[in-house]
Amino acid sequence: MTLLSEPASESLHAIVKAARDHLKMDVAFVSLSPQRWPAADDDAAEGVPFGKPWQVPVTLRDGQVYGNLRCLSMGTDRLLSRRDLQTLEAFASVAAHLIEVDLHQDHQVAEKRSRVSAALESGQMVIVYQPIYNVDMGQIAAVECLTRFQILPYRTPDVWFIEAGEVGLGIELELRAIELALHELSALPGTFDIAVNVSSRTIMSERLLPALSVVNPRRIILEITEHEHIENYACLQHFLEPLRLHGVQVTIDDAGAGYANMHHIINIRPERIKLDVSLTSGIDANAIKRALAAALIEFARQTQTSIIAEGVETASEYDTLRTLGVHTMQGYYLNRPVDLPQLKALLLDADTQLS
Repeated sequence: MTLLSEPASESLHAIVKAARDHLKMDVAFVSLSPQRWPAADDDAAEGVPFGKPWQVPVTLRDGQVYGNLRCLSMGTDRLLSRRDLQTLEAFASVAAHLIEVDLHQDHQVAEKRSRVSAALESGQMVIVYQPIYNVDMGQIAAVECLTRFQILPYRTPDVWFIEAGEVGLGIELELRAIELALHELSALPGTFDIAVNVSSRTIMSERLLPALSVVNPRRIILEITEHEHIENYACLQHFLEPLRLHGVQVTIDDAGAGYANMHHIINIRPERIKLDVSLTSGIDANAIKRALAAALIEFARQTQTSIIAEGVETASEYDTLRTLGVHTMQGYYLNRPVDLPQLKALLLDADTQLS
């Protein structure tokens, strides 16, 4: 039998088991008890029967005694040799290294959880809005809600959401961002669509629809990133169905950035496909990018799916995409992300129409 006094890594369990098997003992375990039993380097230790437990300290690099590696034989005729002691000490040294790795990982998780919890506090998250234009009409057709974090040191939003997912707070962070964005937008005039970024785990949490109820769900576009791994498309579709029945639309984000997007597109069957900035950037001067974009645009036409081009930063990129048949775009050439008062001004200003 192998025992540990608290949850530990599989590697540490394996080391304790190896110590038990190598020394041919019945029980081996790591105890956090500071109690000192006969020391391994004590000359009197040699020859002590294993009818009682034997231990050696598990000492970390800073000299802290974390606990003790103990072995026990149920028989009374086994004597501990000096070689046994040295073997036990060697296993204790390896166990100490693995425990330090576990402690370091635990410390990192605690730090991440603390940071994300701080970000969830009121006032630490702000939303900016990037206009998405119908370039044929010259009007704002939708806005994409983007989260920013007012916590130093500055870190990009994707780092925050990845870290939140690692410590079990990913859904909470996504929902908080969505609720904040929709609450702000609910007071603005207009019927423009509202795009929010969301992961499959949040969609399947059954907590998303209530969060979307602040505005008419027919205005909501869920953007699912191309980079996210989805294990069960059938399950995701099950949770998307009631959302779609309420009028919510789905966009596959970052299309063209990698192989996974085609799986997303085929299995999720989105209402919209967003061309990634890696595809639109420099498309005017790159025949390969134009060919790939043209293929996606034709695919969208045949499947009655809308195409959105993101990351449009130059007039030449804009003209090329229009020539290819893209009618909806976003990017710095059209407008940068703006805060709520700026967005309100854009929506009220007739001059926001493109020439």
